[in-house]
Amino acid sequence: MMVFVDGHAHLDNKAFRSDLGACLRRARDAEVVAVINGASDGPTAKRARDLAHANEGMWATAGVHPHKAKDHLQDPLDWIRSLARDPKVVALGEMGLDYHYDFSPRDAQRTVFERMMELAVELEMPAVVHSRESDADTFVMLENMPPGHKVLLHCFSGDANLLEEAMDFGYYISLGGVVTFQNAQETREVARRVPLDRLILETDAPYLTPHPYRGKRNEPAYVPIIAREIAELKGMDIEEVARETTAAAEDFYGLKFG
Repeated sequence: MMVFVDGHAHLDNKAFRSDLGACLRRARDAEVVAVINGASDGPTAKRARDLAHANEGMWATAGVHPHKAKDHLQDPLDWIRSLARDPKVVALGEMGLDYHYDFSPRDAQRTVFERMMELAVELEMPAVVHSRESDADTFVMLENMPPGHKVLLHCFSGDANLLEEAMDFGYYISLGGVVTFQNAQETREVARRVPLDRLILETDAPYLTPHPYRGKRNEPAYVPIIAREIAELKGMDIEEVARETTAAAEDFYGLKFG
């Protein structure tokens, strides 16, 4: 039997408010046995934590998304330390840089990202990193992380050269629905090249829905679609992709699924 992990989703989003139970049943029917809910600020982190306690096979992260950085410049982040003591909170994030929207000034993003990295080291927790159109600055800042500290480049959008650099640093990457887009040639090439022991599958639900459901709400039940596409790109069986990516998620988050 294959089992899959959705390594990054946002099921606390209002898009799931009316049918979360049905959504989780569809995920179980699709052999998706675990979902990690990513946070962007204090309220989303607490909702993700509460959902994790209320639903079997669900865990959470706690962090400050770059979009929210401007609101946290004076925040001592003690709420993260508190949440990190909960066994259902298994990583810090999202954290990072987003130069596409610039919803927060870039200097504020870099300041909060640095503090989030320091906190991940202090608490000895994996770091889930968001990087959009900011890879050069992101990688420079990540050099401050101790060697061997677990870093996941969530929704990886770099090219094959950046993938090679990420692998040299020992980072993990996650890929989602974008890999099914025929015009996303760089991401599809990354999927061909990435070692499976450093690859985690994700949906980023409700965003980035894979083909053929593009334009509709994304959900964890679609993880096998992503796995099947990666298997075809790599020329291997989906069973191997499921097994190896689940093992990678277990290793990164320090959990046992299935």
